[in-house]
Amino acid sequence: CGKCTPCRIGSVRGMKVIDRIRAGENREANLVLLEELCETMVDGSLCAMGGMTPFPVQSVMTHFPDDLTA
Repeated sequence: CGKCTPCRIGSVRGMKVIDRIRAGENREANLVLLEELCETMVDGSLCAMGGMTPFPVQSVMTHFPDDLTA
């Protein structure tokens, strides 16, 4: 719904960070940033939808890290 800041800003920022990771821009630092962003969204979102939005991203980071490369 975009009501809370973690969702509204976090989801947009997350896509930008993923794009930078895929482009190879400072990959390790951006992976750390993405993980922290996901944790913030899970912990800070007001509803279950926002709290669950990062789960697919976290799953890819854990199980398919090669998919985050260009």
